[in-house]
Amino acid sequence: YLFNNIPMGYVYIQAGLYDRAIESLQACILATPDNAAIYGYLGDAYILRKEQDVARRCYLEACLIDPAGIDWGQIKDKEFLKLIDHLIKTFDMNKSSATEWLPSYACIQGLFKPKIIKLNEGLQEFVDEYLALQKAYLKEPASNIESRLFFRAIILCDNESFMRLIRGIDFIDIRRCMKDINPFLFSEYLKYVGKRKQIGK
Repeated sequence: YLFNNIPMGYVYIQAGLYDRAIESLQACILATPDNAAIYGYLGDAYILRKEQDVARRCYLEACLIDPAGIDWGQIKDKEFLKLIDHLIKTFDMNKSSATEWLPSYACIQGLFKPKIIKLNEGLQEFVDEYLALQKAYLKEPASNIESRLFFRAIILCDNESFMRLIRGIDFIDIRRCMKDINPFLFSEYLKYVGKRKQIGK
């Protein structure tokens, strides 16, 4: 890191040294694993190295940590900039709200591939985090909690087949919660899942 917590990897990106940027940013993640901005910059470095799938996995991880922590003004994957602009114009969202809801829309539009979490890779921890977020939402509903809960619900539904050994999770309740939070987006999610199943056939 440089002064003001600017990662050296960001400087390497500006200099066009993408391999060095990736190496440096990966070291930053080991030191500060909950830093959304670092994952965002790492995604940028991969985009600039023409590795879109890897880049978008990095962006997804950044969104799980904190969508507002990503430097969206500098992001190198233009599809996300288009999506933010679409959310602002179509749904009359402000930029902050569009940023919070972007991860769920990105999943449904196929920008993010399904995140599969196996039991030994932190699935129980992910469930516990979802349940804690749901509890906080039931106590005091807030728009940023709604969006994060919906995003995590999508990921849980993508991992339903791994959930047999997990206690405390009810997929009927998860989908009901999604519908209550955002009926339009839930409807779009069901269409997306239907299309995915057709393609799977």
